[in-house]
Amino acid sequence: MKPIYKIVPFVTAFMVVACSKGAEVVHPKSVSLSDSSIQLYSEDTYQLTATVNPSNSTNNDVTWSTSRSSVATVNEAGVVTAVSEGTAKIYATTVDGKIKSSACTVTVTQYIDLLGVSLSASNANIFDNETYTLNPQFSPSNATNKSVSYSSSDETILTVDANGVVTPHVQEGSAVVTVTTQEGGYTASCTISVTHKVLVEGISLTQTSATILENETLQLSATVTPDNASIKTVSWSSSDAKVATVSNTGLVTPTGLGEVTITATADGGYFDTCVVIVNEVPSESVAITFKENSSDGSSSLSNLSSEIISGSELLSSTTSSNVFAGKFGLKMSDRGMGSSSSNGSFTLNFVEEYVISKVVVNACAYEGRRGVDEAKLTVGGVKLDIDDKELKDYSFKINGEDAVTSLSFQAEQRLYIKSVTIKYTNFEPVYPESISINGQAELDVYEEVQFTVSYSPRNTNQKGVTWSSDDPTVASVTAGGKVKGLKDGTTTIRASYVNEEMEINLEASFNVKVNFISVSSITLNKESLELAPGKTSQLKATVAPSNATDKALNWSSSNESVISVSDTGLVTVSESATVGQSAIITATAHNSVTAICEVTVVETSADGW
Repeated sequence: MKPIYKIVPFVTAFMVVACSKGAEVVHPKSVSLSDSSIQLYSEDTYQLTATVNPSNSTNNDVTWSTSRSSVATVNEAGVVTAVSEGTAKIYATTVDGKIKSSACTVTVTQYIDLLGVSLSASNANIFDNETYTLNPQFSPSNATNKSVSYSSSDETILTVDANGVVTPHVQEGSAVVTVTTQEGGYTASCTISVTHKVLVEGISLTQTSATILENETLQLSATVTPDNASIKTVSWSSSDAKVATVSNTGLVTPTGLGEVTITATADGGYFDTCVVIVNEVPSESVAITFKENSSDGSSSLSNLSSEIISGSELLSSTTSSNVFAGKFGLKMSDRGMGSSSSNGSFTLNFVEEYVISKVVVNACAYEGRRGVDEAKLTVGGVKLDIDDKELKDYSFKINGEDAVTSLSFQAEQRLYIKSVTIKYTNFEPVYPESISINGQAELDVYEEVQFTVSYSPRNTNQKGVTWSSDDPTVASVTAGGKVKGLKDGTTTIRASYVNEEMEINLEASFNVKVNFISVSSITLNKESLELAPGKTSQLKATVAPSNATDKALNWSSSNESVISVSDTGLVTVSESATVGQSAIITATAHNSVTAICEVTVVETSADGW
């Protein structure tokens, strides 16, 4: 149903002018309308009024007109009637002088009747510490009048505001919220149940540190407390996706080597972390180097003979296609002498079987007349971009579990390969007999140093230690061996290697002294200042020694209301300061060492400086 517009009766006042001999006639100079634009629905009416200026014009009568009577009409009293969709302009013109007003633009749109209303859910559950917003859907969706009101069947349990926001007032209970449309009185309801929310108080992981190999995964589990917490959902994140990623179930999957922090977060912002060290799979390696050819691509190689290979004793045979002897080793995917290029490939057939974990290829992209081509290389099914014109190592991580006797290399575009190093895991394990720590005997507070472990014998391939600090308040150590000084004192950093299966238990220790270097003196760039009212000056402090642990300074003024100083040493004189007033600006270190600058207010000179 359309809204009803009230028509304000328009009464045209006629001024009775005495027509005595010699009376002056006042002509209209302009006419204006009460509205410059209006919007109406079909069949709606609206009252426009016209004002003739000056007000004492002898004849104030006007006539009304419309530019499009098919859209809107206007009667002699200025009542506009909407006819159909579109735009029309309404004018008022004075009878005396035919002065036309500016237009009132009338926009007529179709009124879409509302046929019903619904809610997205007929039931909802909320906690007693949260709100819930109802979102009504209208039929049709483009109905003109979407005004609604809301009501609750029991306001002692929950209330609802004019925007459909439901607020609970008890810990347990339910009530029906009803939405009612202004047009048609259509209704829809939702039964909302309120339950008490048991807040999360903490979260803990099954382990806070772990060391895994790059071909392993780690399943972390989180425990949310209390057991009856209403929301026990846990979200997982990794501090470095280039080292490891973590799934929404806590499964950690390595993507590289290094140290990464895995964080589990519960409702309320509670979290716990696990530092994961990803180590390379213990391996031995075989290396194959391709010899250089100064003629660069002059000869095509159907097989890679010992003449161009160092390490051919590792191979039973080779096959190749579009491979050439080049200036950086093997030249692939180029026929040389400016002819068209084609993808190249070769296969290495081994004398022995290898369980390959990684292949390191020393390669570079081909630089031709058009610059450096973007090349790709696939090794054992793993593809990488070869995007540099300088030789560098590219690591192809191969997660094979079976022993193989061959390895394929396939190039796209043009590239050189200088050498191939194949790392394999099917070898006899060599366990450490002793370990020692490489570190730094003295650290400053806040200084961080990476400690490492040396293994004996040197060909040990079963590695991995657990780090600890005897006094972590003096110096802490991460699972990866990074030591950080925290306060003045001494402690011992320890590394432990344990292999229960082989009954190996080794430990190494390293004594560390942590020094807190105090500030001995502070020097300001100015010992005195003369500033006019409203002026500023930046003081700069130099702390000695330069390696002092805590260089933070506190700035203060002896007369803050007249001369103030910021946390960075910016001095400001108040606009209301008077000549002769002064203050002492003091820079103070946390160990009470100070430096001062005397500031005096002087008169502003005539030139403004």
